[in-house]
Amino acid sequence: HKKDKKDKKHKKDKKHKKEKKKKKKKKRRHGSDSDSDGPSAAVNQDEYGARGILREADYFRKQREFEAWVAEVKKAPGYSGSRRETMELFAEFAEDFNTVTLPHEKYYDLEAWEMAEYRKREAAAAEARSGATSLQLEEEEAMRSRREAEERKQRSYNDMVRQMLNKDKVDEMRHQQLLRAEAQIAFKSGDLAKARKLEARMKPDKLG
Repeated sequence: HKKDKKDKKHKKDKKHKKEKKKKKKKKRRHGSDSDSDGPSAAVNQDEYGARGILREADYFRKQREFEAWVAEVKKAPGYSGSRRETMELFAEFAEDFNTVTLPHEKYYDLEAWEMAEYRKREAAAAEARSGATSLQLEEEEAMRSRREAEERKQRSYNDMVRQMLNKDKVDEMRHQQLLRAEAQIAFKSGDLAKARKLEARMKPDKLG
């Protein structure tokens, strides 16, 4: 009889400890009854269900979000617990989902979050490409301006050279005319020696 009483007491203590452990776990998640009236423990009724209500039946519908939450929040990537353990974790996830207390937007709708992130990256890439295109256009415009300036400078130099050549040509023509006039005067005055010297100084194509 003493042994039976001892076994019963042991089982009772074990059951009591188990229930106490469950209460502690529940208390950590929900807060104690004495704190239930406090602002931190109260569920915001305006927020509750704002992102939908998850139940156990929604496991497969939200499996990707749940697995991301387990990997990142619970620090258990590649989690492969039993079905019972998995559903216990999912119940915790669902509670945070329903009370809108998940730590990141992705855990509510992973596909929508991924799409939003993709669009952000695309917009950033497009902006970067646009900036690069603008810079390229500016560089091309600067090169074109430099090239046009060089061409203007070259044209100006060529014009100056032509003007100098024309001036020299005009001066030479005037010089030839003077020599011809002096030679004619020398012939008329009978100074043939001077006339021949002047003729020698004149170019053949300027005679006559």
